[in-house]
Amino acid sequence: MKESVSLNPSLAELKCLYAITLLAEDRNASLEHLLREVVRIIPSAWPAGTAAGCRIRIDSLDEAFFHGRETGQILSSDFSVSGTKRGTIDIFVAREPKTGNDSPTLLAEVVERLGRLIEQKEARDKFAELNEELLQTNEQLEYIIAQSNSMAIEAEIANIELTQIFNTSADAMWVISTDYHVQRANRKLQQLTDKSEKELRNQLCHEIFSHPMCRTEKCPLRRIREGAKVVEYDFEHRFNQTDPLSCILTATPLRGLDQELIGIVADFKDISDRKKAEDALHEANLKLQRLASIDGLTQIANRRQFDEVLRLEWRRMQREKLSLSLIMIDIDCFKIYNDTYGHQQGDACLQAVARTIADQIKRPADLAARYGGEEFVVILPNTEKEGALHLAEQMRNEVQALNMPHKNSPVCPEVTVSLGVSSVVPIPGYGPEQLLARADHGLYQAKEAGRNRVQYTPFLANAPTES
Repeated sequence: MKESVSLNPSLAELKCLYAITLLAEDRNASLEHLLREVVRIIPSAWPAGTAAGCRIRIDSLDEAFFHGRETGQILSSDFSVSGTKRGTIDIFVAREPKTGNDSPTLLAEVVERLGRLIEQKEARDKFAELNEELLQTNEQLEYIIAQSNSMAIEAEIANIELTQIFNTSADAMWVISTDYHVQRANRKLQQLTDKSEKELRNQLCHEIFSHPMCRTEKCPLRRIREGAKVVEYDFEHRFNQTDPLSCILTATPLRGLDQELIGIVADFKDISDRKKAEDALHEANLKLQRLASIDGLTQIANRRQFDEVLRLEWRRMQREKLSLSLIMIDIDCFKIYNDTYGHQQGDACLQAVARTIADQIKRPADLAARYGGEEFVVILPNTEKEGALHLAEQMRNEVQALNMPHKNSPVCPEVTVSLGVSSVVPIPGYGPEQLLARADHGLYQAKEAGRNRVQYTPFLANAPTES
């Protein structure tokens, strides 16, 4: 500890130093309160009333503590606690003393006392804080012990209840550890496998349940370990029966007390009866769909069927990274045809054109549909631009070769068609409606160019235009 400064103080000075020392005994006062008391005491005890005010700044506090008034003459000194600078004290001098000036010496003593005051206060506060933490820790420890005992009892009760629920479930269930070993199997699963729980326990799950998904990226345990919350599969499997059992397999994570993954719980729900009913309903729906997907007049696919197939083929071509082409077809000047020959003959014209378009399609995946009115559309999966243009030109020629009279047509004395073509390998961020719009734009260009022709429009606007 720093040696006390040697001085011959007056009574007032002694009171000042003593008062500062006594402040350290106030155990309940905050550091801020003590500093406010110090700046109040010092000016009144400075030699012969020569101090007008006092200010203390603490580096760790934003607030400056001040009492009295400021003057132009200041006695200033840094003060330290345990050898570390902690702040500054300023004495504002009102006038010089009439006799010897001991102010610097007294200031040094005040600085020393102030450092001790702060050091003692902070030491007591730290002790009180540690003592409070210790009390809280003891209370928490007692609470944890009580909770642990309670949890152990509750866990035992829960385990008994869980075992009862597990074994009375109508679904087959088992628990698989992260190393693919069976940990538990309920009675229903034991019946399906014709094995006891003792025989099943610690066996590799894929040896008991051999399925194509086992030991692949589709393995439920593997997917759970990779972060999946729930894994669900609808599948058929022969356990110990002659006929396969239709099931929904649902796997969920099993975690330990520390929330670390320790395995999965897999549930096999028998949906055989439901599956049979669904299959019968699906077959009935297919029949209805076939009836609902044909255009009544032309007997080719209708708009609804076209929209559905286009969406499906867009996704399929996107997955397989293959080209999808579309042809939009319009009978030239069909209103004039109707006005000239009548609506009955107009219907016959639509039927003949539809048959001719459909006859040019040879592959099962291709689709010709009536888009609406006198417009038709053809979907060509896995077809590049050149193939689509060739087929479109072939359709145009075959329709004209029908030689159906169209005497008032400004294009040609026979029935003709205009065609718009567009092709693309489906691009993420786009949809089939954009491809349809581009083919329709090609049809518009074909009409603008004089009709009875094929016009290709690139899928992207900045691609080169080709006829």
